[in-house]
Amino acid sequence: MDQHRLAIVTIHDACPAFSKRIFTFTHKLESLAIDYNIGLVPFFNEKQDLPSFPNFINQIKNCKGEIALHGLYHEKRNGYLDDFHTRSTAIVEVEIRAGLEIFQESGISNSNIFIPPTILGTKSFFNHSLGKVTVQAS
Repeated sequence: MDQHRLAIVTIHDACPAFSKRIFTFTHKLESLAIDYNIGLVPFFNEKQDLPSFPNFINQIKNCKGEIALHGLYHEKRNGYLDDFHTRSTAIVEVEIRAGLEIFQESGISNSNIFIPPTILGTKSFFNHSLGKVTVQAS
């Protein structure tokens, strides 16, 4: 019997506000040789604009984990979460595009997007002008 175990490790809601916790986890995961990915939020709470935090960006880019866009705000100033399943596809696409543009401005060359299937609710596909980006939730 195969004794290998499989797990997907994702650090959700990564942003400068949580940097201490994020880098504690990434260092530990890397020391244990565990692969992981980072769900990065480029404009957390409509306050933390990622390009304003160059040290955080450099630390994130030096992590071994794969970086994925995880919404634009995650949570807006009014306390509401990014809830892609209740808004129009056009609005969602604009926010995803804005997040990817912030990534590009920050030197994060990545076209991965992570939207939890329970949040998105249905299958959706988007194209982005920075290159073709496919978002799929099952």
